[in-house]
Amino acid sequence: MQLVPQENTNTEYPCEVWALPHHAQAVPTSRRITARALTVWGIADDTAHQAVLVVSELVANAVAHALPPIALHLNPPSARGVIHVEVDDGGPASVEATKIAAGTEDEHGRGYLIIDALTRDHGCRPYVDHTSNWAEIETSCTSLCTVREAG
Repeated sequence: MQLVPQENTNTEYPCEVWALPHHAQAVPTSRRITARALTVWGIADDTAHQAVLVVSELVANAVAHALPPIALHLNPPSARGVIHVEVDDGGPASVEATKIAAGTEDEHGRGYLIIDALTRDHGCRPYVDHTSNWAEIETSCTSLCTVREAG
């Protein structure tokens, strides 16, 4: 299956949007898409690995706990050197599908701890018909950031 970017209707963040399947294969697919975009943008390997892990956790949460559809939004680094990633889903699959706090004996719930550790900021925006989970990853500015600042 070949995935192609969808039209971006979010005017707040210029980005590419990828429709993902609502099954476990969406996680490795999202990692490949993200890694490819970060390479094109010239993002350093350590930051790229962090961003790929964050996207992976967001998509895994959408597959495990939310209704379809799933969409991945990838934003090039801003003038501030911040990569904005977002995963939209169809909203919680059930009341139990809400965020689980991780304890020492918990099998689940560590995804948000990973996201919290690797991001500058993250959050969730619930809408009537979908939920948007987002994260911002700091990076050192590349030539793309310089061009954006000058423009």
